[in-house]
This record gives sequence, C-alpha cells and structure tokens, in this order.
Amino acid sequence: MSESDDFESPYFDWDNDRLFDAETRDLIDRIAHDPRFTRGHEGREVAADLAAHLPEERRRRIENAAWEVFNTTVGKDLEREAERIVQGALADPDFDALQEWGGEDPADDYFATQVAGRDPRLRSEIEQQLWASANYRERQERARDEVQRVAQEILLGLPREVMDRLVLCSRNADREALLADWIGAASSRRRGWIAYFAQRSAKETEEERVQDRYASAAKILVSMGKPKKVVAEALAVSSGRLERLLDRSTGADLEDDDPLCVRVPELIGTGSSWRLAPPPTPRSRPKSFSSMTVAEREELAAETDDQTLQMRLAHLGSRRISEALIDRYAHAGDLGEDVLRALLDKYPSPWMRPEMAAAHRMRPLPAGLALELASAEPEILMFCDDETALRASEAGRAEFEPVLALRNEDKSTISRLLDGDPKSDEWRTLVDLLVEYPLSEDLRSSYSFAEVLLRAARRSLDVEYAHLLQLIACQNENVVQDMIRASSTGAPAMSPAAIVTAALGSYHRSGTGARAGVLPSAQKLWAGADLTSEHATARRAVTERGAHSTTIETEHDIFVATSDAIRCFNKSESPSYTYVYLRLASDERFGFIVGGSSLPALGYHREVMAHPYDQNLPQVTAIVWPLPFQPAIYSVGSAGSIAVSEGRTALIERDVDAGDESWTVVGGVEGTGLRATSESGDTLDHPSEDALFMMLVGVESGESSYLIVDVLDDDSGQTYAQTSRNDDGTYLVEYRDGGPDHHYGTTVDGMRAAHALIAAWAFQTPAWREMANWHRVRL
Repeated sequence: MSESDDFESPYFDWDNDRLFDAETRDLIDRIAHDPRFTRGHEGREVAADLAAHLPEERRRRIENAAWEVFNTTVGKDLEREAERIVQGALADPDFDALQEWGGEDPADDYFATQVAGRDPRLRSEIEQQLWASANYRERQERARDEVQRVAQEILLGLPREVMDRLVLCSRNADREALLADWIGAASSRRRGWIAYFAQRSAKETEEERVQDRYASAAKILVSMGKPKKVVAEALAVSSGRLERLLDRSTGADLEDDDPLCVRVPELIGTGSSWRLAPPPTPRSRPKSFSSMTVAEREELAAETDDQTLQMRLAHLGSRRISEALIDRYAHAGDLGEDVLRALLDKYPSPWMRPEMAAAHRMRPLPAGLALELASAEPEILMFCDDETALRASEAGRAEFEPVLALRNEDKSTISRLLDGDPKSDEWRTLVDLLVEYPLSEDLRSSYSFAEVLLRAARRSLDVEYAHLLQLIACQNENVVQDMIRASSTGAPAMSPAAIVTAALGSYHRSGTGARAGVLPSAQKLWAGADLTSEHATARRAVTERGAHSTTIETEHDIFVATSDAIRCFNKSESPSYTYVYLRLASDERFGFIVGGSSLPALGYHREVMAHPYDQNLPQVTAIVWPLPFQPAIYSVGSAGSIAVSEGRTALIERDVDAGDESWTVVGGVEGTGLRATSESGDTLDHPSEDALFMMLVGVESGESSYLIVDVLDDDSGQTYAQTSRNDDGTYLVEYRDGGPDHHYGTTVDGMRAAHALIAAWAFQTPAWREMANWHRVRL
C-alpha cells in the first residue's frame, strides 16, 4: 500500500502519521460493527467498553477511526437502505407523518415490519433521514394541522358534561377513553394527538369556569355534612383534586340544569349557597408522603431534618427536588454525604455533575465526592478544602497538577508548567484557569513571575493563548504601564481587536465564566491607551452632551444606556431582538467580525426591574448588556450608537430606516438570509442568536425535537444546519454545505454548546469548524 493510500485508509492514525497495527484494526472493526455503536454518546460508550484496557487518548483515536470505518461500511449500507425505505414511505399516501404518540398500537407503526429482525441502527437512520427531509416536515406540519382541526370540530359538538370531564382529565389514556365515541375510528397515533389538542383547547377556554363550578359544588356538599370521600366519589374527582377545589377562593352559581346537578341531585336549588359555605377545616393530620405534590416535596427537601426522608427524596429521581436538596447543601451544609451520594448515583450524567460542582463552589463537598467529580472536572479542586487537596495531590494525576498549583499559589510549579510544552494538556489547562481566576497578591506583585507569563506568551504556538498570557501578565502594574507606553509610541503590544477578543472570549461562551484573570487588565489597558479613533470620539461626545443615562426609543423597544450597561425593555408583547456591539473603525479586524459593518456582539443576561417610563407599573424583564470598556462607542442595532466615557453617556448618531420594522443581527452565511424552523411549527426568518437560543429552549424542554436553520438564498435547499437532543442530554448537530456529499455532524454536551455551534455556523464565526470534532455523515 502506498503512502497516499495510507492517508485514504479509515485505519490511518493521524496523531502518529501511520496505519494502526493489525490488532488495533481488528478492535476498530469490532467497535464499528457492534450494533450498539451509533452516533452520539452511545458510540463513545461502546468504544469505552471494548477498549477499556487502553489509555483514554488512544481510545479517542480508535473511536475516531471506528467512525471512519462505520461510515464507509456498515453506516453506508444502513444509510442506503434507510434512504430506500424513507423514499418509499414519502411516496405512499397512506404514510402518516404525524409524530409518534407514546403507547400507541404497534400496528400503527409504519416502519415496524420493515425493520423487524434487522440491525437496530436502521431505525435511527430512518428517523435521521426523515428529520432531514423537507417533504416529511411539510407533511408532518399538515398532519398536525389536520388533527388540531379535528379536535376543534369535536369540541364544537361536545356535550357539556363531557367537556367538564375533558378539562379535568390528567392522563391522556383518560382523555382518549372519554372521547372514544368521537375518535374511535382514528389510528392510535391520531387518537392520542386529537385527545391532546382537544383537551389543550378546552382548558384554554373552559378551565376556569369548570374549576369554579366544581369548587362551588364541592363546598356545598361538604357544608351539608357529607364526608369528603363521598363528595369526591359523587363528583368523580380524586381526593387531592377535591382538596384543591375546596381551597379555591372563587366559584360560580349553579343552575338547576347544570350537569353537576344532574350528576348530584342534592345540588338542585342550591344556587349561590356555596358563598355561605364555611372555610375548609384544617387537616387534622399531615399529608402522607405519597400524597404530596412535587411542590410540597420540594418544600420538604428544603426543611426536613429526618435523614430517612432526605434519602427517600434523593431517590425519587425528581430534578426539582434534587435541585432543592443540592441548594440546601450549598447554603446550609446540613445534608450528609450519603444523601449527596444518592443524588449523584441517581443522576450520574449529564445534569447532576454540573449542579454538584456549582454547589461545591459555595461549600466544599466531602473529599470522596469532590475527587470523583474532579475526575471529569478538575477545576472544582480550586474550591476544595485542604483535606481534599492533599488527597488529590497524593493521587498523582497529571490533570490535577495545574489546578492544585494555582489553588495553593505554588509559584514554582506554575512557573515550571508555563515553561513546559505549550501543546500539553497541563499547559493549556493552566492558562485557561489563569484566564478565569485572578492572581494572588504575591503572584500579581512579582515582576519575575510576570516575566514567566510573558515568556510563555512568546513561546506559545497559538496567537489567542499568547494574547491571553499578555493580559494575565498585565495584572502586574509595571507590565500594564509598559504596554500603555508602548501603545502611545504607535507600536502597541496588542491590537484593539486582540484585547477585545482575549478579554471577552467568544460571544457564545459569554456568561459562563468571569474571565477575572484578563478582563480587568484589558479594561485598564484599554482606558490607559488611545488605541482607536473611537476613544477620542467617545470622550468628545460625552464632554459636549454627556448625561448619566441616555435613552433610545424605537417602534418596539426602549434602550436605556448608563455607564455600566445598556438595558432593553420591550414595548409590546411580541418580543423583538437586537444586539449591542462594541464599535470599531472599519480597518480593525476581529476573530469573528470584519469591519465596521459587522461588529462583535456582547454577552447579555436578563434582569427583572421597574419599567423606565413608570416606576409604579409591575416589574418587567429587561435584556442587559454590560459595557466592558470605556471610553468606547457601542452600536445598538440600527437604532443608533452610544458613547460611554468616564461614567457618562451620549447619543452620537441615529440612523433608522423608517420603513424597516425588523431587527436582525448583521452577518449570516455569506450575507444571506436565514430561516429557523422547529418541530413545534415555529418559523422565524432572519433569526438572531437570542431567538435561536429561545427556540432551542423549546427543544430542551421537549416542546420540539429539533431545530433547523436554512439558508434562504440556496434554492436547492441544500445549505442548512440542524440539531436535536439525544436521550442523554447531549445534542446532535449537523450542517450541510451544498449537498449530501458535504454533510457533517458532531455531538456536543448540551443545549448551550449546540446553540454555540448553530449560531457560529449561522453568523459565520471564523474558525467555527474548529469548535467541534466534525465527522462526515453519509446520506
């Protein structure tokens, strides 16, 4: 085999520049042909299982090779067969594209007989190809519209008593049974959806009236001296619902022809007597654990000192209750290690570990738990107690060393690591930590340590890391003054673009870390040196007409700028989206923007506060963009720009096209328009990053199973990105670049990571392809 053939082989080991040996190739084949080996988390688990005896780095390389083998052998066969089946389905007028309803009759599963007894991965390939098909999505949307129409028609002729029962149903099986006379002829899939939409519409219009009538009936019957159990049976409600009805503060006068009076004749003639009913008698005994609502158990988790109850709560598997227990530990520390261990065992991934790690930052976890979490996230050792730090040090693990060195302010170890190989994981981990955590006073005041940082910057093979190290060194006052003086001579050590990029990081990561090791230094350097023409413009504008706050009002929004932030308040119930950008002259270039027309978006968060025009109105939610640099100019979409300097603000320009009512993020795939579509039917043209995030929230919550972003200017429909949530909480992210031969995919850890990739693709962040380990998806 020639060297060029080696490169083309799926068994090529790119890290070592040669083919894997024969034994390893056999292992790669076993992994690739294992029926459990699929895209996403499951594939990694198979590789970890079959290659458990190998080091992690070697397993990773073998897993990547297994993907190449899978894609050229088994995967290609599966994709070809799935394509045949899907094309047949889409050509069949009897194929129901409506999303599967849980618990449906297997006979209603169109693909069941076609995949029976075959490779279990064939079903997932079929679903992938259906998901990527515009034809399928259109048919699914039409099917949903059809079942909603049927549901509305049923409601129009539904007897009043049945409508009452429908509103009060809590299980879909009960809804289907109640509506059996109207939906019995439909497939089990359609029966489930029709019943669901019928109840949803009924509750939207009738729920309050039904609840009031039932509450009145319950109060009247209890006031007659009837036992609650008898009343619950008479009204055909559960004992728990009866208690809620009795606690209800509103009611409705009962007419004699009310279905409730037909069901319970004693109610005839009672009219408005519910108003005279005495208040409910307090329960003589506490509710049993099994009868408690989730909210009541959540409250119990925050208060009970009974260790048996704490363990019972930990084993429930409720996220809300688990969060309450973790929050209790973080604030009070009065939960035992056995309870915390039960929580971690119940939720090993992907949600519980970050929650535990967040609690650990507030209150160190017991050493055993902390070390277990540190195996996957060494950074938590920054917050551990001395006992845990000692045990971590004794473990002798290389990934712990940079974290412990910074935690212990070990200057010699930090210096040794920084003088080491810039390509090593320990070197990069240490720099990443130095970005997030400020230096101790001892390290900050040491010029010799600053020289170590600057030397590491000069040796770095990565320009981004070099800039980060320079800003970390700027925590030393002498270094930052040296850099300010260098800027005044016209030979700055860092360009404005480099300062902003290093200080803020990628927009998509904003808010995930404080960057306290670089942001204050960058702000000091920015303020001390006239690096851009905007410095002078901002100072002049504020001097001439500066104020404590500046307001910009558009048709849809009110923007209030102060020296620390720009806050956006929506004027209507339909939210509109824009972004605040740091403005720079058109010759300045950034890692993810070019020129003055495409500007770097700042990170943001939301706050609940008083409305700027009326402090007496109920508080509203505002989008808040903290302003990181002064003096500077910030662009507020097309509404105008704000100058900020020395704690004051000024409006410096306003250029709004009166005919343009839409707000869009500047940029996009080669300047083209975008359309975002979710399974729930939401469609949005020219979505902003914020809008994409909120549509992904729907995927995370289960309202939709996927999000697709299409490039409108591609008439072929072959340029798009799409993402869906896997059962383990990871996300499958794919993009197609003009056709099936250029279709790539990857799996990321969660919704935020998926949003980062989708938005980076949509707005063409340079190097967005390097944000993930993409593999070819053969369709």
